[in-house]
Amino acid sequence: NQTYKIIKQSPEDKVIKSKWVFKKKLNPDGSVARFKARLVAKGFLQKYGKDFHDTFAPVAKSKSIRLPLAIAGARGHKVFHDDATSAFLNGILKELVILEPPEGYQEQYEDSNISSTEFRWLLLKALYGLKQAPREWNEVLHNFLLEQGLIQSKREPCIYFKGHGDKQVLVGVYVDDLLTTGGDTTEVKRMRDA
Repeated sequence: NQTYKIIKQSPEDKVIKSKWVFKKKLNPDGSVARFKARLVAKGFLQKYGKDFHDTFAPVAKSKSIRLPLAIAGARGHKVFHDDATSAFLNGILKELVILEPPEGYQEQYEDSNISSTEFRWLLLKALYGLKQAPREWNEVLHNFLLEQGLIQSKREPCIYFKGHGDKQVLVGVYVDDLLTTGGDTTEVKRMRDA
């Protein structure tokens, strides 16, 4: 389940730069809860047609997210909210994306005769900042939901369902957040655990 491969840069390679983004997560009282660090690609350097092709990922409208909530309320079903942790890092890249490690990063390479400045990362999975990251994540999630037996709504691509009546399971998707509800609590639990 590798995210990148180390390669030696050739002169014709288009390399995307990267950087670290540091954040403080605060408690309600203003004290520091934890520190976060995220490696991001400088996607604004990507060129359409070479570094990426499609970027579109469906995003649910607010009325579409209210649909599973309304059905759950009418039927007395519980609603569960799940957030996919580091979602965009799960997207599988189709394009060749070569990333320059962030400034100051050093890694021990097997061949010590080669300078670390010649090595780059060939990304196998998406990274925050890449223009195609939202689309690739959505494709992974879409395929997962279909594997679970859900059907994508023809009118709203961010709503998935399975079954009928009290045995129906509904999933609403908003980027990396999922609302799941349904009368079949065993199936709802199985899907949320998967």
